[in-house]
Amino acid sequence: MNRHPSIVLDALGSALVSFRWVVLVLFAIYLLSNTTIVQPGEVALVLRLGRLSGTTREEQVRRPGLLFALPSPIDRVIRVPVKEEGEVLVQDLWKSLTESTASSNTIDPVREGYCLTADQNILQARLVAKYRIDDPVAFALSIEEPNRLVHDAVMSAATIALAGCHVDDALRLRDNRTQENLATHVQRSAQRRLDDARCGLVLSALEFKEIHPPRHVRAEFERAQSARVQKDTLRREAEGFAASEIPKAEAERNRLVKEAQAAGSSRLAGAMAEVAVFGSLQREYRNNPQLAIERVYREALQEVMNQIGKRYLVTPRTKANDVRIIISEAEATP
Repeated sequence: MNRHPSIVLDALGSALVSFRWVVLVLFAIYLLSNTTIVQPGEVALVLRLGRLSGTTREEQVRRPGLLFALPSPIDRVIRVPVKEEGEVLVQDLWKSLTESTASSNTIDPVREGYCLTADQNILQARLVAKYRIDDPVAFALSIEEPNRLVHDAVMSAATIALAGCHVDDALRLRDNRTQENLATHVQRSAQRRLDDARCGLVLSALEFKEIHPPRHVRAEFERAQSARVQKDTLRREAEGFAASEIPKAEAERNRLVKEAQAAGSSRLAGAMAEVAVFGSLQREYRNNPQLAIERVYREALQEVMNQIGKRYLVTPRTKANDVRIIISEAEATP
């Protein structure tokens, strides 16, 4: 009879020991339940009792590897995929050209997106924005819907940018105010909005997938665009023709100017020489008129005689002292 209580006590003791071991094992499992492995391409943040664990940025942002954290609800581990790139499609300002509506000549502002340009034209645009996480702490603790935040920032920036452009510049995706690509301008503007929100996001790329006038006036825009292209083509052809012909004309002008200057110099020199001869002859005439007249007569006669091929000297029948000079063969024939 006395041996039964001893057996019961031994059994209870063994059970208590086993229970303690089970409790210790369960407690160890509980302590290690929040231990995780941070995969490559991501980082982790630990919230301890709702507050970010760590005093420096290196302590707050846990790099890839084994991460020991206290069990929930003491610690909460937040994984942040810093290497992944998110993509957001912004089509609130867009309507497909192939989609038909009940009213084909008007725009329903509730169902159809659009935006206005600086010259009061309507455009419809669809954009794609890609982003990455630059600040894991701000991303994890400041925002809940990153795609929505990026979407709103890009749409607001695109609306304001298009409102400041003329329709021709917008369709060419050029921003003449900043002399840069329109997509680049929208990306910079949207990034400033994200920076103001301190969300830890960086836009890595932004692209206009489509931009066009509404379907009601698309044909007119295409005709106007064709006319502009033709005008630019003709202007370029005219500029090319002018670029090739103007140097030729300038060269011809310079040649004619040089020839005229040379001829002018030559004639001026000849005129000056004649003036000198005339001045000398005038002085001689003033001193002795008869001698000057005889000299001019003889010089003229000498010049005429030098240009004659044949000469015939004939003695006149009436006056014995005169001599006739015949320079014509017909006149010399008896």
